[in-house]
Amino acid sequence: MEKRIRLITPCNASDRWPLGFWVFDDASFHDASHALEIIEQMIVKHMRETVHRDDYLRFRPDIKVCNVQVHSCELSTRWINLSFTRNDFPIGRLCELIRKEGITAKSVVMELETEYGFSTTTSFEVLNLLLQHGVFENEPSSGSQGSDFQLTNS
Repeated sequence: MEKRIRLITPCNASDRWPLGFWVFDDASFHDASHALEIIEQMIVKHMRETVHRDDYLRFRPDIKVCNVQVHSCELSTRWINLSFTRNDFPIGRLCELIRKEGITAKSVVMELETEYGFSTTTSFEVLNLLLQHGVFENEPSSGSQGSDFQLTNS
């Protein structure tokens, strides 16, 4: 009997993901303690709660950025419409920077500090809010199996 653990998440079925889920990680184990060790490693590697400074930021491909103003913007998909308004923070500018693709969190934060004088802490708090709303790309870059995803140090 094969003892296997897969960390998966549901997605829309497509040619690339015909079973309707992504595989973030896949490993074999030999006993219960080894399984727990693998699960802990997968959680640390793939289930981050914060954006790291060297992360490349990118919105999910199904997200449209619209109605951008300095202090507000909308992020919408076919099913969800998220409106962000922060009178105390240029969230619209932040979304414009992320929309450029290939920009690191560090670059976004530095740009906001230069343009608006916002602290690193405040900018990362807003980036983490966006992360918690699930708007960043995290699809594994390889077919049906993979241990990498976009919101990582690349």
